[in-house]
Amino acid sequence: MAYTKDLERVARTMAAQKMDHTYIRHYLMESYQLDAKTIDEIFQKLGIGPRKGPDLGGPAGGKKRQSFY
Repeated sequence: MAYTKDLERVARTMAAQKMDHTYIRHYLMESYQLDAKTIDEIFQKLGIGPRKGPDLGGPAGGKKRQSFY
């Protein structure tokens, strides 16, 4: 493990702000000159990655949203 707890804290904070994992990856690569393997280790430890599940791209459960009017 070649990274510090500070890098974990940065990644965790960005993930908590609902930032896209690709943006977080790019930020860590550019700001801290990390390689992809190190970033993958950080993401794996923190559970950051592409979202999976039925709630992508629409309302939960695939139901149509009720109109206000």
